[in-house]
Amino acid sequence: MLLRITSVALLGLVLVGCDLAGTKLEKAQRVEPKGSTFDVSLYQEYIDLSSSEYNEGDYGDSDNFATRAMQSGTGGTVAPEEISARRLPENKAGELTSARQRLVGALGKGAAEKVPAEAARAQTGFDCWMQEQEENIQPDDIEACRSRFFAALEYIEDAMKPKPIAKKVEPPAAPPPASELYLVYFDLDNAELSEAAKAVLETASSAARKLKGMTVTVSGHTDLAGTADYNMELSKRRAMAVSEVLIKGGVASAAVKAEAFGQTLPAIITADGVAESGNRRVEILLGVK
Repeated sequence: MLLRITSVALLGLVLVGCDLAGTKLEKAQRVEPKGSTFDVSLYQEYIDLSSSEYNEGDYGDSDNFATRAMQSGTGGTVAPEEISARRLPENKAGELTSARQRLVGALGKGAAEKVPAEAARAQTGFDCWMQEQEENIQPDDIEACRSRFFAALEYIEDAMKPKPIAKKVEPPAAPPPASELYLVYFDLDNAELSEAAKAVLETASSAARKLKGMTVTVSGHTDLAGTADYNMELSKRRAMAVSEVLIKGGVASAAVKAEAFGQTLPAIITADGVAESGNRRVEILLGVK
């Protein structure tokens, strides 16, 4: 009888713990993110991490990422995780410390303003790497987070490189505006725009309206869950949904070019059939004709 009572009590504690964790994630998901494009992108990336950890039963890390999502979505400043926040293997702490220094350096030079979506992706990729490295039990997950971080970091470091000064006596011609990339993410098997996606589109529309002679390339993508034919159609619907909002937002329809790639160009390499939120996206590239 004592054993039965103890088992029931322990089960109750586990269920209560699950409810509390779920409540924090649900609370974060109800936030309507505000602030800069970086803030909104950071919010969505942390929501994805929190959901992933919750689905794996890691309620502590789910709560941690949900809290970070709420902070970024309500205008708070959220820095990359401190090295001291995790109990890292001794042989991995050095690489992570160096990686964080590079990330903080890029953010300090204005990466969040210049390439906000990729800056948010780099920060959440780093935090994901920290979390998986502390657990140190899933090599594939560790490498996925690490690769995601470095891909985004190298992108923003390249974007932040100073442009060479032209060595001419006469004043140089005004350079064309740099290309700008915006990312819109979608729920699984869905082409509807979330509030976070609408905020990104508002920023992209505003930037496109200000620049004359600008082309707007809208590229739809999916993850590798589902068939290739279905995913091609889904990526078309996503690209068209984004294009319609841009045009309604004042972007000339003649400047908008919609493309669909289905599952052929994943941002994150996964096995076939894997539902990866980072691949369910539309890329909006503003460039000069």
